[in-house]
Amino acid sequence: MHDSDDERAPFLHAADSALSPEQKRLTTRTILLYAAPSFALTVLYGSPYHVFAVKFYVDTLGVRPISISLATAVARAVDAVTTPTVAWAVERGVIGKRLCGSLGRRARTIVLATMLACTAMYWLFNPRSDNPLALSFGVLSSLFLVFSAMLGQAYTALGMELATRYDERTVLTGVESLFAFAGDILYLALPNFLASAYSTVTPAAASRRVMHEWCIYALAPALLLLACFVPLRDPDRSAAASPPDRRPPMAAALHRALRNPIFAMYVPVKICLYVVGQLMASVFPFYVEHVVQAPLAEVGTWTGAGFVALYAAALPGVLLGVVLSRRLGKKGCLLLCWTLGCANMLTALATATPGGTLRMLVLLGINGLLGGAWAAADKAIGGDIVDHDALYSGEPQQALFQGLWTFFPKLASIVFQPTISAALALAGYVPGAHPQPPAVRHAINALFIVLPVAVSLFGIAVMLRFPIDRRAHERIVRALAAHSMGEAAVDPLTGRSVPPPLRGSAGGDDYVDDARAWGLLDSLRASELRALAAAAVVGRGAPFAAALSRRLY
Repeated sequence: MHDSDDERAPFLHAADSALSPEQKRLTTRTILLYAAPSFALTVLYGSPYHVFAVKFYVDTLGVRPISISLATAVARAVDAVTTPTVAWAVERGVIGKRLCGSLGRRARTIVLATMLACTAMYWLFNPRSDNPLALSFGVLSSLFLVFSAMLGQAYTALGMELATRYDERTVLTGVESLFAFAGDILYLALPNFLASAYSTVTPAAASRRVMHEWCIYALAPALLLLACFVPLRDPDRSAAASPPDRRPPMAAALHRALRNPIFAMYVPVKICLYVVGQLMASVFPFYVEHVVQAPLAEVGTWTGAGFVALYAAALPGVLLGVVLSRRLGKKGCLLLCWTLGCANMLTALATATPGGTLRMLVLLGINGLLGGAWAAADKAIGGDIVDHDALYSGEPQQALFQGLWTFFPKLASIVFQPTISAALALAGYVPGAHPQPPAVRHAINALFIVLPVAVSLFGIAVMLRFPIDRRAHERIVRALAAHSMGEAAVDPLTGRSVPPPLRGSAGGDDYVDDARAWGLLDSLRASELRALAAAAVVGRGAPFAAALSRRLY
């Protein structure tokens, strides 16, 4: 049975992309159009919110810390719970379809999510005084985190779609990381420059004015740079234009992704990386104050200098990551950077002495260099995993995979964030005391160095088993090309023969490939199977559901 090109396009785009690699080679213009907006978009899914929000509400607005802690926990829980649903909606391309239908499905999601996230962030830092501040913080933080997750998933998915070649992906993510790290440095340092203009007013009033101006300077470029996405066209606009009900339901899509063995293997790596980063960022101010023992009046200065050293060193680190990925492959780059990072942290543990602030900056700079290299390779390797999954699913699911990769670390953060406070309390931490008991300094060293190194070693052990390298990816691309011609292909990672993905017949939508049909049904629960059959029997089911039921009953 032969299908027309129009009928096959919505389902076989990933393989068709592999047939003409020269046409798919990225131009410098495309790379810059994609990467440049991350300079401003990093405000919406990067560090500034986590650095400024809680401190602003507690120190400036006078909200009780316990209320902010509860609101933060609720916001993080809402963000984690909604992530799979948001990822599925982004993958279907239904977000913003009526408002920005002329754009590609990724671009319109990015535009809408950016506008919503900017609105939520502005009101978060400019709350109305007649509203309960703790409640406002919880609601606006929840909205902001959901919209920023939507933005991050669509933006990362667009990058995976634009770059289809193994090394090209690393170049694209590397340039994007350069802009993002530069934006982090600017927006983290900007409040200090703005505060110098308000030295004659009270600290609370100055802080409110500074954050108001910061929002304007940070959010306006994010909105203006959205124009860069207008010339970009999603490579799979034909898939986005296909009827939404031809795609499997959310539960089936999530089950299929979770059962992908390569995806499941990389989830612990993502969790380990997230836990390490969050632990070190949260404990770093305590480390500066009580282990390095910077002068009390200069703790804030040295803490800020540490973050600047980290992000500034990440800029050349990104270039290092691109070079290492070309020479060693992405897996080799990740393993080398992670191993050297562990050695660097153990060096910090062995050489830490009171007053060693300059040594601390050097060690943080080394970590930033390695972290920048890691970021370039880590963002690129996700597209390789999505390509492998397309052998079985019939279409790439970039946003869905990206959403699930962030879902599990978010769950982990709910568990480990209270661990920091609990560990310090058990060690005898006394707020405001200088110096702290020796047990507290040991606990801070354990949280800042020993525990991150232990988690990293586990992640390295998992990463050693990762099977996709340059040669394997080339064979995956050839397998997708075979599928595009209706031929079976061999999975280069397992050696199994994989039949072509689902195709509609020349007469309509009522043909379902047996292997794909049983593969989908196998991922559904009994209740979902009954609902699928019932919907088709009464005539209200999607064509896809009706076709499956007619085929099987």
